[in-house]
Amino acid sequence: METYYERLGLAPGASQLEIKKAYFKLIRKHSPESDPQQFQLIREAYEQLRRLAEGDTEPQFAVNPDPAAAVFAEQIERYRRLGDREAFRKTCEEAFCLFPEDRRFAYLLIQALRGCGKTGKAVKHAEALAKKEPENKWFVRELAFACDERGFSKKSFQACARAYELGCRDIPFMLMYSLECNSNKEFDRGVGILMELLCQKYKWNREGISKLVEIYVGLMSMESHIRDTQYQVILEHLTADLERYGIYLAEYVMELATMTLHMCSMRRYRGEEYFRYIQVFLRLKEICREDAGEEFLDLAMAEIGFQQISNDDRLSEVFQYAYETYIYSREEDETIRKFSVIDVQLCMLAEREKVVSQADIIRREYPYLYEKVKDFFKRLEEGKNLVYLKDSLFKTYCQMEPYISGGYYFEKYPEEKIRAKGRVLHSADSEYSYTRSSKKIGRNDPCPCGSGKKYKHCCMKKR
Repeated sequence: METYYERLGLAPGASQLEIKKAYFKLIRKHSPESDPQQFQLIREAYEQLRRLAEGDTEPQFAVNPDPAAAVFAEQIERYRRLGDREAFRKTCEEAFCLFPEDRRFAYLLIQALRGCGKTGKAVKHAEALAKKEPENKWFVRELAFACDERGFSKKSFQACARAYELGCRDIPFMLMYSLECNSNKEFDRGVGILMELLCQKYKWNREGISKLVEIYVGLMSMESHIRDTQYQVILEHLTADLERYGIYLAEYVMELATMTLHMCSMRRYRGEEYFRYIQVFLRLKEICREDAGEEFLDLAMAEIGFQQISNDDRLSEVFQYAYETYIYSREEDETIRKFSVIDVQLCMLAEREKVVSQADIIRREYPYLYEKVKDFFKRLEEGKNLVYLKDSLFKTYCQMEPYISGGYYFEKYPEEKIRAKGRVLHSADSEYSYTRSSKKIGRNDPCPCGSGKKYKHCCMKKR
């Protein structure tokens, strides 16, 4: 059977530097996109050899004085280092048969059975070992993993809870425990486990960064049970992790972006928290390597800004129109964009006092929108020649409105629409006012084509 060393093209006993060089050389040749199966095999070999070299903490066992036990222990360790699962399992079984009371061989046999997919036998041996030493956290931990791999979710959850009480806190265990909490509807406990894991000061490397992503995704799978204070901590850690591990997290941009968008769409927020969301998306955009990802991030930032301003009860509704027109809209037609801007400006003129009184909030908390409207804000605040400004905008609006559906101004102020009747639209037009043969479709009305979208996002664009 191929060993982990052979899989990387190395001789047994190669140094960590040699292992790392071989790994990066092979993954360039067998990338996740071109050869996902071979990539997984290469990554498994590298992680196993790295884990063994780092000397993961395991239980300490009393030395068996029998010379034969020492020979078996040496053989078992050699096969485990080589990654030869079958030889590892068979040697463990032989050692366990000869020394059934040796806790070390019993423990290693469980790991060997799990590695070969013999989960039923692994559970049986793990239950027996945990029964002999119920206070040994490592034995209870193995029982939890064996039950999980066998599909015994309830048993695994109970074993996880016990191992946690006994002091198990390693990353693989904590991730599994959180999943079992989710499966057994112990959501608050599951969130607490992941928050504890997130707040521990681990130094993540490229190979382990997927575990960090699992923590964030796991939290979002239980987002309805996350408290406001926990949201703040998650945002702080996510921002810091993107700064610290951005180069490693580049391949997980879409997962993190989707997670963040979902997180902020499920709750109301203001001020500093809104800026934190924006900072997260800006950092994701910096490390993103794909055009499609950048487009998604732009849409995500526009989406959370629109949600924020729509839920801000301190602001007039006209600012929702403004955000939709200046930031959120992806309208490509120049005429429609011009009409939308005039529409918003007329609404702002009609609500001048409110708009001016709320300008500081826009300036302070919505700088992206403020940059677009600051010149118009200045004219409103100065209050000079506003009658002439309104008349000029109103004239253009009346000329365009019959041919472009969805204006807010006439919808909010129907008396202005009545006042516009009889106005000559163009010098070349008839002296009579424009009359529709059917009811005008509003831009926010359902599209008559039956697509289920708003008219402005569907057939209005085609028109």
